[in-house]
Amino acid sequence: VTRLLAQGLERVVVVIPAHAEALASWWAAWCARVGPRWAAAVTLHRERTPRGTAGGLEAARGLGVDAVLVYADNLTDLDVPAMLRAHRRARADITLAAHTQAVTLPWGRVRRRGGALLGYDEKPSLPVEIASGAYVFSPACVESLPPEARVDVPALIEARRSSGARVRVWTHASAWLDVNDLDALKRAAHLARSTLSLECVVRTPADTVQVVGALLVRGDAVLLERRSPRAALTPGVWDTPGGKLELGEAPAAALQRELREELDLCAAHTQPLGAFDEPDARGVWVRQHAFALRVDLARQIRGLEGQTLEWHPLVSLPEPLAPAVRRSIARWQQMT
Repeated sequence: VTRLLAQGLERVVVVIPAHAEALASWWAAWCARVGPRWAAAVTLHRERTPRGTAGGLEAARGLGVDAVLVYADNLTDLDVPAMLRAHRRARADITLAAHTQAVTLPWGRVRRRGGALLGYDEKPSLPVEIASGAYVFSPACVESLPPEARVDVPALIEARRSSGARVRVWTHASAWLDVNDLDALKRAAHLARSTLSLECVVRTPADTVQVVGALLVRGDAVLLERRSPRAALTPGVWDTPGGKLELGEAPAAALQRELREELDLCAAHTQPLGAFDEPDARGVWVRQHAFALRVDLARQIRGLEGQTLEWHPLVSLPEPLAPAVRRSIARWQQMT
């Protein structure tokens, strides 16, 4: 969503199943607030029955504009405006993005001429051109979608191509990752931090409140602080220890200061988890600079400012819980 808005798209529809309450809550708490920051509309479309991978196009019916369809489990910095321009230059009905991906065979490949062996390659990596899970459909293609029927993208493309539609392939060399298993999730975490600016959604950092948070880990538990109901930020919730950055202060220096002042703790060996933006309950955007720190099992930690501190198992986190806690834990688990 952030990448689409950053590339200038003014209307984004997030399509989810009707029963996906967790996704609906995420949209209401975060996604719906991102759009106004980019002067765009981000709306939610809940499918009452499964419509297939092309079903989301229903949300574009009647708009009379080209519709871009992207799969949410593909992490990429693909240039959507460039794909749209190529689609319109070619006067295409459908444009699909494609790229070359190295595919490793799980077997040995035999190369031969007749009965003579030319070579034997153990588990070779072969270049294959694959679909990138990003498409542009013309208004006519959108209107051709059968109402209320389940339609997958390959079937829709083949049906339109068979009826004479102009289908074009647009190739790119952008970063791309299909996130469908734990190993891919770990690679995605590194890709998001090193290549893509996905989670800092506010364009100007000065428009956010800059804070630092420390995920203190001891065994399978994390130390959380219960914020005062009168706190200026995240009041009344369980959050990671930390605080605001002072003017001109670097996040790592702010972490050292906060842990020393609040917990009498030296944070010499912290692990940066990156930064992300979150709106608090009042709609104020907070940029969280997250760090992780393993704490010795024998070390007793006490609050120097009278704050409520408790260790909580990762499998049983308390409520209400600040969203930044879950995001910090997710990043830490991806990296470890």
